[in-house]
Amino acid sequence: MKVSKLDGVFNAYAALPAITPVPVVAVVQEIFGVNSDIRTTCNELARDGFIAIAPDLFWRIEPNVDLDAAVAEH
Repeated sequence: MKVSKLDGVFNAYAALPAITPVPVVAVVQEIFGVNSDIRTTCNELARDGFIAIAPDLFWRIEPNVDLDAAVAEH
């Protein structure tokens, strides 16, 4: 999903449960960005009945960071 602000547009991953309305949970990314672990967490929260949104907090510096925590940088 795209989110608009006065100074730009950034991405956010959103996972929705089968039935709404329900509470919303903001999932804050780690240094690895909105990666597969964060998306999995959002999907699990959605299965538990929450709307889960993980905004791309690094969008001004480097948009769409998606690093695997298990892979060492060379």
